[in-house]
Amino acid sequence: MANQPRHPDTSDDSSTRSGGASGASSSPGAGRPRLKVALVAVIVLAVLILLVVLHVTGVVGAGTNG
Repeated sequence: MANQPRHPDTSDDSSTRSGGASGASSSPGAGRPRLKVALVAVIVLAVLILLVVLHVTGVVGAGTNG
């Protein structure tokens, strides 16, 4: 089988990759957008749950001065 063409951003030099927990040097920004989206989704969900709980308990809603 013929060799596949390589991606221009890849390197055969394994010494540039860090084998430890810090992967930021080999691929900066990898996974960060997904983490940000998940964090925003969790915050929005928490705020919505808080508003529902406050509404059901009567703290906010119709008839209150808030």
